[in-house]
Amino acid sequence: MCGGVTDVAGLILLEAMIGDRAFTENAVAQAAPIVMGIDKPAVGFDAYLAGWRSRRRRWSDEAQRLVERWARFAFAPLPNGTYRQRALRAAVEAEWASIVAADSLGALARVSCPILIVQARQPWLDGRPYFTRRIVAAQLAAAPAAELFVAEHSDHAMLIRDPEPSMVEAIAEFALRCGGGVAGEGSGLRRRG
Repeated sequence: MCGGVTDVAGLILLEAMIGDRAFTENAVAQAAPIVMGIDKPAVGFDAYLAGWRSRRRRWSDEAQRLVERWARFAFAPLPNGTYRQRALRAAVEAEWASIVAADSLGALARVSCPILIVQARQPWLDGRPYFTRRIVAAQLAAAPAAELFVAEHSDHAMLIRDPEPSMVEAIAEFALRCGGGVAGEGSGLRRRG
């Protein structure tokens, strides 16, 4: 059973915004520039993608294709010929406000199924990783039976958009164990502080 839900065998947290109020407020503040860009119109997909590529290091070819597909889905045409993101800034801000107000560490402490916490080690915004060792320690304190995987070569966005092979392997092994299978030794899952 996982937090009162009986059909969940495990929980994987990819740098989930779970922490004390100071952490969640800081996480929201770090990501605020991303939300500020929601309202900015784009001349077209090619211009948006060129700007996006100029601000990020090179990702794998597969991740590049994923971003191109995402851009075509995420942008809506406007009557003047430009495009805007489909996301609504007010909705994102309301969602983040609810995260800040929630007792996410208390909720994590009530989860009874196996948990895998994934931390990215590479800088994301402003030259530093999104999660500090302190917040990971707080999550592990709230869920002492949780496992930790540190994605040494990833930043926050890469966890989803361009996952490193060792992370994919660790998640697959965790899911196999949670589903009743037995993962091989040397899974790379261990608590690190």
